[in-house]
Amino acid sequence: MSHGYDRAALCRGTMTSGMNLAQVAAARARLAELGEDLPAPAVMAAEPVVSVRVCVLAGLLAGALVWLVR
Repeated sequence: MSHGYDRAALCRGTMTSGMNLAQVAAARARLAELGEDLPAPAVMAAEPVVSVRVCVLAGLLAGALVWLVR
């Protein structure tokens, strides 16, 4: 057993613990291909669909109606 080698490999972060490095390289290449296939992110609208003022007024109206009905 080479415990000294294992400890040094763990410290360097190079211990593969039985991983197939060819599969890792293939997975990285596939991820890079997938990244190229992704569409560009959607552009957000400059103005919101409903303003905050409208939402606050609607909430106040709903609260007033609930208060009147109770």
